[in-house]
Amino acid sequence: MENRRAVNLKQQFDSHKAQSKQLETQLLTTINEKDSTIEELQQSLKERDVLRIDNMQAEYQVIQEKYNKLQEEYGSLERTSNASEDQCQKLLADNKRLHLKIGTLKERMKKAQRKLLEASSQDALVEEFKDTRNGDKQNWKVSGQFSSPAMGYSRGDRTSEEGFWHEY
Repeated sequence: MENRRAVNLKQQFDSHKAQSKQLETQLLTTINEKDSTIEELQQSLKERDVLRIDNMQAEYQVIQEKYNKLQEEYGSLERTSNASEDQCQKLLADNKRLHLKIGTLKERMKKAQRKLLEASSQDALVEEFKDTRNGDKQNWKVSGQFSSPAMGYSRGDRTSEEGFWHEY
């Protein structure tokens, strides 16, 4: 009777062990897919930010050139005695408008550069997090366990981790 019970318990144990291994494999696959998606999204964000900054710098250069040209024209008109008052007023207005536009573009470019720098520092944090998690994956394979409270992972932690990634 005890042998039968021991055999039954052994079968249940083996069944649970196989289910646990299958679940571990599924979860590791899901984690790897999520990591891949995160890396693709980060690369896409970097490319978009770089393009945006390049476009803003090109726009800034064009406006700066227009501003310089107007400054030269204004100086030239100011030096000539037969320049009309209307032309001077128009150039002054254009000068002010372009000066304001340059200031606005400088601010936008500074914000974009700050965001790009923040994204770079966030990338470093993500890589550090991945390295830590990759070490945990190795621990799971060695120990044969799927999760362990001692490792700091539980269902609640996974939810907060997803919340962390959602911010990106």
